[in-house]
Amino acid sequence: MAVITIPINKIKHSLGLDEERAINILERLGFPAGKEDEEKIWVETTPNRPDMLSTGGVIRALRHYCGLGSAKKDIYKANENESDLIIQVDENIKSRPYIAACLIKEVHLDKNGIEGLMQFQEKIHETIGRKRKKVAIGVHDADNIYGKKLIYKIGWDESFVPLNEKKEMRLEEVLKKTEKGKEYADLCKEEYVIICDEKGIISFPPILNSERTKVTEKTRNILVEATGTHKETVNYVVNLLACDFIDEGARIEKIKIKYKGKEEQTPTMEWKSMKCEVEKINKLIGKQIEDNTIISSLNKMGLVCEKKEKNKIEVFIPPYRIDFMDETDVIEDVLIGYGYDKIEKKELQFYQVGEVGKEYNIISKIKENL
Repeated sequence: MAVITIPINKIKHSLGLDEERAINILERLGFPAGKEDEEKIWVETTPNRPDMLSTGGVIRALRHYCGLGSAKKDIYKANENESDLIIQVDENIKSRPYIAACLIKEVHLDKNGIEGLMQFQEKIHETIGRKRKKVAIGVHDADNIYGKKLIYKIGWDESFVPLNEKKEMRLEEVLKKTEKGKEYADLCKEEYVIICDEKGIISFPPILNSERTKVTEKTRNILVEATGTHKETVNYVVNLLACDFIDEGARIEKIKIKYKGKEEQTPTMEWKSMKCEVEKINKLIGKQIEDNTIISSLNKMGLVCEKKEKNKIEVFIPPYRIDFMDETDVIEDVLIGYGYDKIEKKELQFYQVGEVGKEYNIISKIKENL
């Protein structure tokens, strides 16, 4: 579990909800919440919902549940025009060989926005990032990047001014003298990796970014990059940030990633689709629910639905949700959107050991084979 805090004013301004109503809805969605102080509420997220680790993710979930904005497949996507910026990847990198990135344009961040962005980074690092080993995120003021080409490569004895520092440090010094360097130095035992523009280092993953590309309230264009050991997770966290900024009105541009012998573009922003049988949904829920009610329940969870075949609903899952494996995950969202309190309670039938015959007595069979 991870806990984040969200400004109450952000919820009121974005949705017109007071903190009590917001807390009530979050708890109905399965996320314990409460009042942190006069200015913030806290929200406890579950491991399968990394999209709820950000202020934007929580606001989005509240918006959909309240019907204040319907999900549409054409909302969460990158601009058709890719960015001029490209990233060249050194084929010799072994420790964290994958990188994804995107350019976010026309952003407007205040103090709370920057604090929320930093909070999201750290929560991602602590959870699905596996303490930065699996994935680490960097955000940069794109207007302070020199040239149109970044190189992701192995570092040696280069130096730069780390974030929130005033003097240049060599990579080895960063590990010995900065707080984050000391904390995550073990992740750099195999090799140092750096991201450079024409002027020098902008990032030393997974330790620190450069002071030169620090994001401030004056920043209007942001480069988001993520590096790590697991390609799907690296792509996913960039998708997550892209979706949050789209909700804030920003434009997303793809960045070309050049590996040896191949090219990719990120963010991927792919929607997954699943076809679900209405009969199976009703059977698992234990109640007959009208098709339109099933669809509206899923819409409240931010999913897009279409009924193209009799007795089947096609569900489209946005790129910020990774918790869908099969139909049962869709049905769980139907239940949450519909409301567990509307399902009739039934007494479960439990059997004690021996009541259903020795052939079904698992404990006995285990003992027989000891």
